[in-house]
Amino acid sequence: ATVNGVAQNKAYQVKSPDGKSELRLTTTDKLAFSVFRNGQEIIAPSPISVELIEHVVLGDQPVVLGARPASVRSSIVPIVAEKRKLIPDNYNELTIRFKGDFGLKLRAYDDGVAYRFFTTMKRDIIVLNEELSINLTSSDSIWFPQETSFLSHSERLYKLLAVKDIADTQMCCIPAVIVKPNGLKVAFTEADLLDYPGLYLHGNGGGHPVLRSKFPPYPLEEQLVRDRTVKVSKAADYIAKTNGVREFPWRVFALADKDGDLIENDIVYRLGSPLKLKETSWIKPGKVACDWWNANNIIGVPFKTGINTETYKHYIEFAARQGIEYVIFDEGWSNPSDLFQINPDMNMDDLFAFAAQKKVGIILWVTSKALDDRMVEALDRFEKWGAVGVKVDFMQRDEQKMVNWYEKVAVEVAKRHLLVDFHGAYKPTGFSRTFPHVLTREGVLGLEQDVHVVAGQHAEPVAQQPEEQYGKQ
Repeated sequence: ATVNGVAQNKAYQVKSPDGKSELRLTTTDKLAFSVFRNGQEIIAPSPISVELIEHVVLGDQPVVLGARPASVRSSIVPIVAEKRKLIPDNYNELTIRFKGDFGLKLRAYDDGVAYRFFTTMKRDIIVLNEELSINLTSSDSIWFPQETSFLSHSERLYKLLAVKDIADTQMCCIPAVIVKPNGLKVAFTEADLLDYPGLYLHGNGGGHPVLRSKFPPYPLEEQLVRDRTVKVSKAADYIAKTNGVREFPWRVFALADKDGDLIENDIVYRLGSPLKLKETSWIKPGKVACDWWNANNIIGVPFKTGINTETYKHYIEFAARQGIEYVIFDEGWSNPSDLFQINPDMNMDDLFAFAAQKKVGIILWVTSKALDDRMVEALDRFEKWGAVGVKVDFMQRDEQKMVNWYEKVAVEVAKRHLLVDFHGAYKPTGFSRTFPHVLTREGVLGLEQDVHVVAGQHAEPVAQQPEEQYGKQ
């Protein structure tokens, strides 16, 4: 059958410039993609769709209106050097439009493939779910960072599991790395995550080697636990309410013939939205000395160590001597719940003046809750002090509301020429290409956990000091 001269029920394909990576799409009664490497099928036909409110499913009984190929041979010069200071950006792309004001972009790079939905609806849309199944073989394994809920620091141990043995109740964050019997690695993740929830995977159970998408629903009510964790206490029955003219996040399959190729792969950065800042000369990455690592255990000094002016002057002097550009003031410089209740042992004006004299920048740790409570006031105060950045902690979520909050923070701090380190954060999605002053994204089971074990402590944040210990400044 043909519609507007375009054949239906056919397979579309896009190959990488070197011909080794291939993404195919079939458009029969449902949309389904498959992935090939060196001519071998590595992901079998896998259904995809987007379900909107009022029983609209983009991808069911698809009618193709047209398909347009494109070939790009370009390069990206990142504002902050990434793995490469000059990133080749070479790919082939196929844009397919369907009846119903939606379409798909298929893209193939030498080191991976990706697809994304887009919509052209002149109204807001409510997304109930986005279907993605990854159909594998019974001999495939996966490095699976298992989660217990959507409230997570993304600091999970990667366990190597047989895909067929993963139950429907087992869920992981991404990236997750699929291992093929021939040694090929397929790192699945997403890129350009904006105004949309993060994607998780869960198993199928019953011995079926299938991975399925799962999304945190939109939060309707929240509950504060202690002074820093904001949990979702009531959620909607949809995952996103968004503009009907938009592109959805990329679904990314990074391909590595040998393990070392995964380390070099920067496909997620390439798929991020282009730079959104007009002026970037103020963005200066650097090394940072962090007090959290040694818990203020300094010996052989003529003062009492702790979260106090003398100790931090000592850190600043050390950083200046060693050529370390920045010092973090981690938890304790203020009441974690109130950025305007300063620890009376910390003379902030004195410390910032001393740091300026020593040419060392100060980065201030804040909880996401405390920053959100008084964002504009707090950032104005930090700018007036002369801070160079903020370390924002305890977000622990990535539903649409929180994803949008990251962007809000990025925009607000950029106005004041402040750098950002997101801690307690979800995985990188190319955001640092869009906002290069967001220098780091700490969401990994790293050495931070081992420090507390060595010190004989559980890897949890230190107990909050009583509020009366903090003064006003």
